[in-house]
Amino acid sequence: MFITRQWPVCDDLGLTPELSKQLKSCLLDPFSNQEEAKAFWADCSTTLMVVHHHDCFESQHLSTELQQQLIFALTYSEFADQLPNGYQLSLAIVHDDGAGFYLLIPTKHPLIKELRHG
Repeated sequence: MFITRQWPVCDDLGLTPELSKQLKSCLLDPFSNQEEAKAFWADCSTTLMVVHHHDCFESQHLSTELQQQLIFALTYSEFADQLPNGYQLSLAIVHDDGAGFYLLIPTKHPLIKELRHG
């Protein structure tokens, strides 16, 4: 699992090159360029959480704040795009300034079912 509140270096996330490229494309989509995206992330406290196929944990091992963010991202996402290698990228807007919580997670990760069904 990886969490950052700074513009991510997609190549350092332990993803396949194809998935890394697709993630970066999705993160850049609302912006004109990478500099604009980085500035927004710095100003608005946007978060990216990456859960890998091999990450084995249950929600009770996460902080209450992180559990709430995950549930919010899964329940109130603006979108959930299907990405390569069985991953999905969801975005939930968490603040009026546009700050968001991005969640990149395998579509069949058990944490999704656990959090959705409490």
